[in-house]
Amino acid sequence: MRRGDFARSISKAGAFLQKIDFLRTMRNPTSLIVSKDFNKIALNHVVKHDELYFSALELNYYNILLSDYSVLQFSMSTEGEAPELRLSYIPNPSMSVELEPTNPTNDIRLYEELFRAGDIDFEEFSQALSEMELCFSAPVIRVDASYQQFKKIHHPAVHMHIGLNNTSRLALDRVWSPFLFTLFIIKNFYNDIWLPNSDDDFSLEALLISEKDKLNQLDGEHFCQIQKGLVNLL
Repeated sequence: MRRGDFARSISKAGAFLQKIDFLRTMRNPTSLIVSKDFNKIALNHVVKHDELYFSALELNYYNILLSDYSVLQFSMSTEGEAPELRLSYIPNPSMSVELEPTNPTNDIRLYEELFRAGDIDFEEFSQALSEMELCFSAPVIRVDASYQQFKKIHHPAVHMHIGLNNTSRLALDRVWSPFLFTLFIIKNFYNDIWLPNSDDDFSLEALLISEKDKLNQLDGEHFCQIQKGLVNLL
C-alpha cells in the first residue's frame, strides 16, 4: 500500500461517513505522524480506555471524529508491499451522546465547544466529561500491520486487537485500508446507523465486500496453511 492510496482511503472513509450523516469532523485526511505524547499513554500496559480517549482528544491526535465523538486514527510509517500501519477506533466512553441538541448541562457538545473556544482548559473539559456516567459498551479496536514484528503463528503480520491490556491478536489475511476499517466499525458497532442506510439489496454489505476484495491477500509465508486452519478474521 502506498501513502497516496492510504490518504485516498481516509478521504473515502470521510465521504462515506458524511453521506450517512455520521461525521462530525474530518481533521486530517493523511497519515498521522508519530506522537510521543500520545504513545506515552497508549503504550502503557495498564492504560485505561478513558485515558486513551481523552489523550487523543487533548492532543487532536485523530483523523476523524464521529458524530458520537468516538475517534478514528490512521497512521502509516512504512509504505509498499510490506507496510507498517495502524488503524484504531477509540469509542467515546461517555454513557450516551444525543445526536440532536439536548440539555446543555449534560451534553458533551457544549463542553467541547467551550474547550475549542478557549473558555475552559482541557483539565476542566476532561473533568466535565469524566463526571458523566461512563459505559464501555464498545471496546477499543486496533488493526496493525507489522511485517517487522511478524512471527509465524504467534504474531501475525496483520492482526486485530480487541480491547486494551490483553494479548488478543486476531489474524487477518490482508492489509486493511482505512476505508475497510471504517466500514467494519460502522457495520459492527453502529447497526442502528448501518441498517437504515443499507437496503433490500444489501448495498452497504456489497460495498464492504468490494473494498475488501480490492486488497491483496497475504502470501503463503505470512499467512501459512496452519494459520488458515485456525480461527481468523478474514
